[in-house]
Amino acid sequence: MAKEYLIGGFPLSTSTLGAVASRWMGGYIFDLGPAYLNEFVPKVAQVTAPDVLAAVRKDFDLNRLVIVVAGDSKSIVSSLKEAGFKSYKKITPKDLM
Repeated sequence: MAKEYLIGGFPLSTSTLGAVASRWMGGYIFDLGPAYLNEFVPKVAQVTAPDVLAAVRKDFDLNRLVIVVAGDSKSIVSSLKEAGFKSYKKITPKDLM
């Protein structure tokens, strides 16, 4: 779904001169090369689920990973338990003040 979102949204994300300039500047800042805009969609299309998993294993410390979820706490806690999560911390909006 993420890949389809990125590919499908690309034309809209480059629909104005300002948007193209912004995307090009991002490519320049991250040294993605002068063909970045032309290569974006084909490169995203080539990414596979195993590629993503390999990148996560390489670049993320899963022992220190924190996932933030917002919404109905009862259904979220239930879903987390069903998915096998053993620990979680519930924070209310009041806790953030």
